[in-house]
Amino acid sequence: MAENKKKKSSSRSASKKSGSSQKKTSTKNAKRTEEVKTKNNSQNKTSKKTTKSSTPARSTSTKKKSNGSGATIGKAIVFIVVAILIVLLLLKGCNKGEYTVKFDSTGGSSISSMTTDENGNIKKPDDPVREGYVFEYWYLEGEDEPFDFNQKITSDMKLLAKWHAISDDVELKGISIEKTLTLKPGSESTLNVTLDPSDATGVELVWSSSDNSIVKVDQKGKVTAVKKGKATITVQTSDGKFKATCTVTVSEKVVDVSKIVLDKHDITIYVGKSANVGYKITPTNASDKGVTWKSDNKNIATVDKYGNIVGVKVGTTTITVTTNSGKKTDKLTVRVKDNSTKEVPVTSVKISGKTEVQVGSSITLTATITPSNATDKSVTWSVKNGTGSATIDKKTGKLTGTKAGTVTVTVTTSNGKTHSVVITVKEKPASYVLVLTPNRMANGNFVSYSVSVTKNGQAFTGFKKINFGNGISPKTTNIASSAVTADTNGKTYTITLTDGSTASITVDVKK
Repeated sequence: MAENKKKKSSSRSASKKSGSSQKKTSTKNAKRTEEVKTKNNSQNKTSKKTTKSSTPARSTSTKKKSNGSGATIGKAIVFIVVAILIVLLLLKGCNKGEYTVKFDSTGGSSISSMTTDENGNIKKPDDPVREGYVFEYWYLEGEDEPFDFNQKITSDMKLLAKWHAISDDVELKGISIEKTLTLKPGSESTLNVTLDPSDATGVELVWSSSDNSIVKVDQKGKVTAVKKGKATITVQTSDGKFKATCTVTVSEKVVDVSKIVLDKHDITIYVGKSANVGYKITPTNASDKGVTWKSDNKNIATVDKYGNIVGVKVGTTTITVTTNSGKKTDKLTVRVKDNSTKEVPVTSVKISGKTEVQVGSSITLTATITPSNATDKSVTWSVKNGTGSATIDKKTGKLTGTKAGTVTVTVTTSNGKTHSVVITVKEKPASYVLVLTPNRMANGNFVSYSVSVTKNGQAFTGFKKINFGNGISPKTTNIASSAVTADTNGKTYTITLTDGSTASITVDVKK
């Protein structure tokens, strides 16, 4: 029991010690905790300050890294651009043999371009559409033959559309050809058929010769002389309704054409519209009056063997007519306009200018068109001789008198409007000259002048008297030198003509 008491006592004592120790420990721990808190608070404050102060440093560091990254990106972009350029150059090199074919429908619906490799070909596109026209074929610019879509493409090119205008049917009223033709054996000529009206549609012609052993003819009107003789060439419509004939003489003697002149030298037509220009051949008895027609640019206007001109597209070109005989030519300027442009027709024309001209002299007449904004102001001049005669330039209206009297001048517009005026052709005013020629003696001196008179430079005797000083009669062959003074030369006197009229006469003293 005593041991138990000691144990208990020890236990209590230990417990007390432990408690005391715990208190001490607890106190120490509390102090440590407080110190830790204080230290932590101090550290936290310091940390905050440090954080604040370190932030700019981090920002600077980040900025430096950003600059480095930007330089890297710039290099990357340059590399990418260079790479792209290299690729494009390579692609361009690969496409070197690629060509484009463009389509110009000349007023029709649009057709897209096509591309093909070198030596490849393109597929024929759908036909374009154009109101009032029928599509015929595609042709290469500068040519007039249908394009072969099976051919190999070796360059860029442009194809144009060929059209045929649709017009209302125009009934034929008659046909005609040259009445006579003379050819040498073995020579050829083409007869031209004139249709009435010129735009008649659906006309089919049949040609024949009365004697093929003398003259042959094909179905295009080309005549071939075989041997000497005569034969009749006949052309008629396929229905036999209209017929015309030409007597062909095959001979060694022929009369060549010396000149051909077109009725007009400048016309305006519209796309899809047609026109026909007449001509005159000199001499009228030429053996072969056949001609051929040619257009300088078929893409703008075409012309057939009959001289029918058709506008193809807007532009200007020249039509040339050439005679079979003598190869004489004349030219016509054709201006083609867009048919969508409103046409302003000529309503009237009037001639203005002088109404008198002297023989050997010229005047130029002027044509005034009404309205002033008429679409086609081209005119043609002509002159009809009356009691007098004159010539006129068909293009300019320049009139030259050739014989005293009167003539009638007419101007005609492209749509048939006319105006005429009467022009008086007067004789050139007479110029009389009294010529005094010295009669010299053997020693060189002279005592008289021989007398003569000229009219317009020609010897003239149709006068009665010359009032020179006291007067000189026609019978006087000379006058004394004393009658001629220093101021006589160039002086004007009066001459009385045989009809009783008087005129002035100028003295010409010869040395």
